[in-house]
Amino acid sequence: MGQDIISIDIEQLRQSKGKIDKLFIKYKAAEGDEFYLKKDDDYDMEKVYELMKLMGQEMPGRTNEAINLDKKGLIVYNSLEGKRLRDEIIVNEGKEEEIELSAVKSADLIYDFHNLDQTKFKKYVNNENYNLKGVRFLAGRDSVQEIGQYNEQIALELDSLYKELSSIEEEILGEGNLVLIHGDFHPGNVLIDSKKDAKLIDYKNLTIGVRERDLASMMEQVYAQGCLGKKKTEEKDVRKWQKNFIDSYNGDIDEKKLIFYKSWISWRNATYCFSKYFLRDREEIDIRNGKTFIENTKKYLEEYKRDKD
Repeated sequence: MGQDIISIDIEQLRQSKGKIDKLFIKYKAAEGDEFYLKKDDDYDMEKVYELMKLMGQEMPGRTNEAINLDKKGLIVYNSLEGKRLRDEIIVNEGKEEEIELSAVKSADLIYDFHNLDQTKFKKYVNNENYNLKGVRFLAGRDSVQEIGQYNEQIALELDSLYKELSSIEEEILGEGNLVLIHGDFHPGNVLIDSKKDAKLIDYKNLTIGVRERDLASMMEQVYAQGCLGKKKTEEKDVRKWQKNFIDSYNGDIDEKKLIFYKSWISWRNATYCFSKYFLRDREEIDIRNGKTFIENTKKYLEEYKRDKD
């Protein structure tokens, strides 16, 4: 790039068997430009690089620009200007009208993503992220079984809900009307720049599915990060943002599918929290939030079945 590096910030570093297998570095060049250097052995980095190049062409100015890929699988890409959507809403640093605008811009952003040409991205679809089965058995590991080694009752409840959700999801996906979806659409993967435009990042889990999954993901993750995280905002403000977001989406929305995927996302969140508690951090907030997400899973599932009848 022809610029001297004046500062380096290591944001993530993971080692396995004496080898660095995950690396995320932000650095600033002498001319003031900021770049990221990324490596993740959990993914085919050559394919990720190609995907970033393609996405930059299809959504110019609305996502990162991939600059270089070296032989070791290190990707260099530009740093987008802006702050994460979760900071705009949850930390509540923005003015009320700016927060409302962020809902509109986020809805426009994901609507445009849903209308990208699927055929161009066929090579990059993450099949493991296609359905709840892929989420549960990610990388060949059964997350529910792992939880069961520490708490059998929680694992049995997760498994029972999983079976019911998977059966319903199979029917929904079988109906067709599938689009390209982000697959992990949440407030941490959207940036709001100084012009209040929304930009999209971290789409390596993109897959084919129904648009309601992305919409439910954003709504429930705004709730999770806003109302259940360590930094909280008023629930009424979160609910207002959710309404502005869903009302601003330009495509047709199946309300029953939206309710179902709120249950789906809540199950995923519960499994994540319990896995994090039992297998890693042992923070009480995770076990508490996991129980909340199980209750939300059941609540939305009952609502879906009631409305379907």
